[in-house]
Amino acid sequence: MTVVSSNLTRPRELSRRAGAMPGSAIREIMALAATRPDVIHLEVGEPDFGTPEHIITAAFEAVRAGATKYTGNAGRPQLRERIAARVRERTRQSVAAEQVIVTVGAIGALYTALMSVLDAGDEVLIPDPGSRQSDRRRVSGRDRRRDRRPGGAHWRSHRER
Repeated sequence: MTVVSSNLTRPRELSRRAGAMPGSAIREIMALAATRPDVIHLEVGEPDFGTPEHIITAAFEAVRAGATKYTGNAGRPQLRERIAARVRERTRQSVAAEQVIVTVGAIGALYTALMSVLDAGDEVLIPDPGSRQSDRRRVSGRDRRRDRRPGGAHWRSHRER
């Protein structure tokens, strides 16, 4: 695979790291499902209905009112307050807006949550099959994980630990 370099004079080969990244199994499933009319799509967490009209209207109104800039890293204060209020209402727990962080998706939320509680050397169990994000970290050289599956080179039973 090639990409065009920034000076647009010649194609440039992808790095070995990028070329070694595995394809997304979810995208493969989506492509296969697209060929079948009777499939209910659950693979990427998207609903099987369109965006409700009141949300579309609110989004257009917000853009017309100038809400087109980046937000703070934790999300818009008004949204964080409304989320905190809803959690308080539903759980009867004391939750402040400052305790709420809004992300653009589940992967960002999981990454933020894990990075806030994990330190170098901590071990995390990642289900397999699971997120391809773990493969990306291993390919990038940032993952020092060892194969601890039964029979793997670094596997030890709980009695041997």
